[in-house]
Amino acid sequence: MISETAQSQVQLDNPSVCFPFIHMNGNDGKSLGGQYFDALRALEQFSEKFFAVEFHKRDYYPKGDESWNMAVSQRDEVKQKIKDIRKHLELHAAHCFEAAR
Repeated sequence: MISETAQSQVQLDNPSVCFPFIHMNGNDGKSLGGQYFDALRALEQFSEKFFAVEFHKRDYYPKGDESWNMAVSQRDEVKQKIKDIRKHLELHAAHCFEAAR
């Protein structure tokens, strides 16, 4: 078991998240944090492109009323997944940078 002194504040605030342990035989925190931050920037670019896609009822109504509701629901699921991934990357980057100090 790892002592609390070896844990970052991010880790202590999010006990259900499995964070990497920054140590001498592993990746250094600054490098790993940078990789998570790069992934976060890539997600932001993806997000901008995804939400720039025109999403309008006129593209669904020929399939029936329920198709628009289904499309909205599925898009909402994608939005939530993007939020979840963003949170994961933010927490991991913050933990790694904090552990690097």
